[in-house]
Parts: sequence; C-alpha cells; structure tokens
Amino acid sequence: MQSQRKSKTMTGFTLIELIVVILILAILGAIALPRFMDTAGDARTAVMKAVEGAMRGANNMLYAKAAASGNENTANYTITLPSGVTVQLKYGSAASTAELVKAMEFSPAEDFLQQGTAVRHAKANNPAGCQVVYVPPTGPGLSPTYTPSYAAGPAGC
Repeated sequence: MQSQRKSKTMTGFTLIELIVVILILAILGAIALPRFMDTAGDARTAVMKAVEGAMRGANNMLYAKAAASGNENTANYTITLPSGVTVQLKYGSAASTAELVKAMEFSPAEDFLQQGTAVRHAKANNPAGCQVVYVPPTGPGLSPTYTPSYAAGPAGC
C-alpha cells in the first residue's frame, strides 16, 4: 500500500517580513511626520500675512479718502469713517498702529495684540516673532512701512 502524503503549504507572513514592514513604516513616519507637525504655525503665519494685506488695504482706502479731500500731504488730519469711527491721519495714512487698527475695525483682543507699533498674533508660540510692525510716513509723498516678522518654530508663529 502506498501512503499518501499531503504537502501542506504555509500561507501568511513570516515574523521577519512583518518586522521589516513595520520598520519601513516607522522610517516613513519619522520622515513625513515633522512636515505635518507645525500646521498650526503655518496657519498663524498665513493669518499674519493676511493681516498685513488688510493693513495695507485699509491704509490705501484712508489715503484715497484723504486725497479726495486734498489732505494727502497734511501732517495732522482727522477723518470719520462711514461707521462713525474717527481716525487720525499723517500724510494720508494712519498716524499710528492704533489708528490703523481702528480703521480696520477688527477686535485685536481675541486673536491679535496691538502693542506699540506692532500687530501680533496672540496665540503664537512667541507673539514678538509673529507680527507686522507699522511705521507711518514721515513726510509728504512718502509711504508707510510694514515690516513682517514670521519666525518659524518655537521662536515665532
């Protein structure tokens, strides 16, 4: 009599194969994860860039209003916006950061801090590293300056 032997085929993964796959996934995770870790900082940087654009836009509208009344070269001029807000101008632009924030009509207390010449993101890792500094024009025909500071990581946004 012949004995029949059945050959059993093994299916599945060996322990070595599983360890190699886990190791590859861990390496990929270690490389990719840091890129997605600071998405909140990237968002705050984008917000501050938008705030800078809003500052420029508000000042352009103030200048247009001053120029329409012939006061773009006046060192000290006050205008009243349609909302009733009074803004002090210097050579057609907001006379200070506080005046510019008033003209923008946003509430800096929630997400932003207006400190001295700077508008800062209140929820940044370091608000001083996530800011836009505004300096009004110093004479007729000169433009105001906007100096952004968007440091990455713990030192900034």
